[in-house]
Amino acid sequence: MIVHVPPQDSDRPPLTIGEFARRSRLSAKALRLYDDRGLLRPADVDRTNGYRYYSEDQVDDARLIGLLRGTGMGLNEIGEVLTAAGRSREEAAEFLNRFLEDLESAHSGRRLLIRHVHAILRK
Repeated sequence: MIVHVPPQDSDRPPLTIGEFARRSRLSAKALRLYDDRGLLRPADVDRTNGYRYYSEDQVDDARLIGLLRGTGMGLNEIGEVLTAAGRSREEAAEFLNRFLEDLESAHSGRRLLIRHVHAILRK
């Protein structure tokens, strides 16, 4: 998986994990998990205390991860989307289309199963 960590803009101070969490609308716990999983690495980590610092340039990536999580997409799949997006937007869109098709198929299967259970309960 390709992880993009933009260079820190020297004109803008780094964001603490708390400030970055507020701007990205993600929890600090989620950000630590995404770092551990290689989805969103901090721009810098203080070697003495382990504090994570993020760049303003990473906010959009973090929000994208949050949106993908909102679809029910797992972290491995999100990693695949990010990797695909690093190669081309079209490849990422194709991955999302396949994901949506899988969701729709699973939903249709559940709908049929629920109708079957309804029929059993009506007997």
